[in-house]
Amino acid sequence: MLWPFHIAQLETFSTGSVYVNFVPEYDEERSIGPYGANRPKLEDIKSRVDKLNLFRSNINILPKG
Repeated sequence: MLWPFHIAQLETFSTGSVYVNFVPEYDEERSIGPYGANRPKLEDIKSRVDKLNLFRSNINILPKG
């Protein structure tokens, strides 16, 4: 069986984050993962573009303020 070896090799390409479509919607601890360091920037953009939070599917980024 070689597949465990190949999976282990993929770790070198991993960022340690999660894919946004595979995160439970209300699990805040994990919802930070897919956005990482970009989260504050995305919150600023969300505050300007979507103040009413109309686009809130998947892992929601709340508008600041």
